[in-house]
Amino acid sequence: MRSVILVLVLIGSGKLIAQSIGYTYYKQITIQSSKVSGGADLTNFPVLISFTDTDLRTVANSGHVQNSNGYDIVFTSSDCLTKLSHQIERYVASTGEYVAWVKIPTLSASSNTIIRMYYGKSTVTTDPSVTTVWDSNYKSVWHFNNSVNDNTANGNNLTDNSTSNNTSAKIGYGRNLSNSTNVLSSSTSAQYLALANGYLASITNFTYEGWVYLNRADTNWERIFDFGQTTTINFFLTPSSGTATSSDARARITTGGNASEQGPISGSTTNTGSWIHWAVVLDASASTMTLYRNGSSTASASSVTLRPQNMETSTANYFGRSKYTSADHYIDAVFDEFRISTSARTAGWIGTSYNSQNSPSTFFTVGSETAATTCTVLPISLLYFSVTHKNGKVKLEWATASESNNAYFSIERSKDGVTWEEIKRVTGAGNSSKRIDYAVWDDEPVFETWYYRLKQTDFDEMYTYSQVRVVDIADNEIHIYYSRINNTLIIDAQEEYVYNVNISDALGRHAVLPLTVDDGKMIFDASGLSAGIYIVQAYTSIGIKSARVQVNP
Repeated sequence: MRSVILVLVLIGSGKLIAQSIGYTYYKQITIQSSKVSGGADLTNFPVLISFTDTDLRTVANSGHVQNSNGYDIVFTSSDCLTKLSHQIERYVASTGEYVAWVKIPTLSASSNTIIRMYYGKSTVTTDPSVTTVWDSNYKSVWHFNNSVNDNTANGNNLTDNSTSNNTSAKIGYGRNLSNSTNVLSSSTSAQYLALANGYLASITNFTYEGWVYLNRADTNWERIFDFGQTTTINFFLTPSSGTATSSDARARITTGGNASEQGPISGSTTNTGSWIHWAVVLDASASTMTLYRNGSSTASASSVTLRPQNMETSTANYFGRSKYTSADHYIDAVFDEFRISTSARTAGWIGTSYNSQNSPSTFFTVGSETAATTCTVLPISLLYFSVTHKNGKVKLEWATASESNNAYFSIERSKDGVTWEEIKRVTGAGNSSKRIDYAVWDDEPVFETWYYRLKQTDFDEMYTYSQVRVVDIADNEIHIYYSRINNTLIIDAQEEYVYNVNISDALGRHAVLPLTVDDGKMIFDASGLSAGIYIVQAYTSIGIKSARVQVNP
């Protein structure tokens, strides 16, 4: 265990969290709500951030990025502190081209979403890309960035059969299936990709999304995907079911051959020589299958009783190859950004995916480069924010000394300090130079411990958060707990006087930690502690309060 010096620091109880995160520069990125399809907010949505900017060149190339791989480019929400998961697909140090996927916790359909891109930190040397960009419904994501590996944590890598890398696809790189001579699917020397056997096990709801550049129309029933076992048991998508000329697209599933197929047939003609975004959504609860083309539904079928799991045990799961080996051709096309989800994505999700990927330059705007000293989103002077409880109800109070451009306040609540929900909204004063007091009640607390924070939003849709307050409904005296949010041990003694604190691990070894006092709470910095159980003893005016606390740095 590491011993550290005890430090006492008094700070204002209403201090807003708005500060820099150690990077030299930032750019504000504004995602346009008008590009969010369907009229409903989307949760944990992966937005494509793709643009070229001379500021994003490396320092060696007269830019401001420090790491040659672009690792010192990170993203936060508009509070400057809440880090957003992202995954880098391409970075070019000499030009400042940057392609990455950023997970937006809530992508609003009614107001623009503000995030920040920070860069310029010489100490960053490791790749910040994480698989948590993709929510748990994603079974596989293939960027095809010079690879056929899965970019989720599931490891569903493809088997490559003679395909090649394409350096100028729709998004970064792609995969070239150059089958240019009407090769029958019986050939084993053609170009296609294969998934593992048994891939569809237990899948009921299903979504496929992907970009396809069809090179030629003079082929026969070529496949984007064909999953299953044989010509009797299969689930496929063809962009053109005609012979010699492009014809209707079909998404079909069967366990009884072509005479028993279920699924939509689109009457629209498939373009060649252009990128088309295809999506197939099978909704098990509604027994429907919908085919999307460039973000819009092009055909839908009802009474779809089969599910992907009915293809099992699958032995032939292909991208670019058909199971009708004696008649159908390999596809001649380029693939990019293929995804499979084990959920039925909404029409809004599909439409927004298309908007984000098809035209990033209209999906978001990028502000000018700004020195990353502090956040400049402090339109109010917050005097305090307090949370108290009585008889199972929670009272939240705060006051402002002044307000400028203040639209409203939101009270957000969490049961774990990670996932938050808005429970109250209070209109702000707009502009004011006098003290204003606010108070609201939360009448429906259910869990023994609740976390609360105050969110302030101005008329420009920028926002910032207060510090988090914690209420333990079951205990009205002294609270001792560990906060995962800031990696701190907290003693909340309310009205009681604490004259000594002892912190020790399971072996009895004592720890001395930096201390901050805030609104009656003693907040100890636990960053120097290893994970484990600690005994915390608070010597107070009403006796000794002890607690066993699990620390998870």
